[in-house]
Amino acid sequence: MTLTTPKAPSVIVNTSPLLYLHQVNQMDRLEHHRTSIKTFLQQYAETWTQHPEPEVEIQLIFDEQHDRYLLLDVGWRGSQRIHHCIFHFDLKDGKNLAPRE
Repeated sequence: MTLTTPKAPSVIVNTSPLLYLHQVNQMDRLEHHRTSIKTFLQQYAETWTQHPEPEVEIQLIFDEQHDRYLLLDVGWRGSQRIHHCIFHFDLKDGKNLAPRE
């Protein structure tokens, strides 16, 4: 008598609706974070541009490929170079990571 062991499938496909729902909820949550951060930064930038300094510009930077979002003020105040990061948000694994300064 020859015994054979069954071969394990090389690819396991989980078609569980709960797993799918969890993945969709994670994507929805990530998109919600992205939208919330962009809205917050745009509204904050608008308040700064209501009282602009002549040679300082507010820059919104949205790097959606790497989920990095910044609000900067850049320019000159007299002979002094201005380059400040007002806000910096990174999203990693669906969570907001505030860089330590």
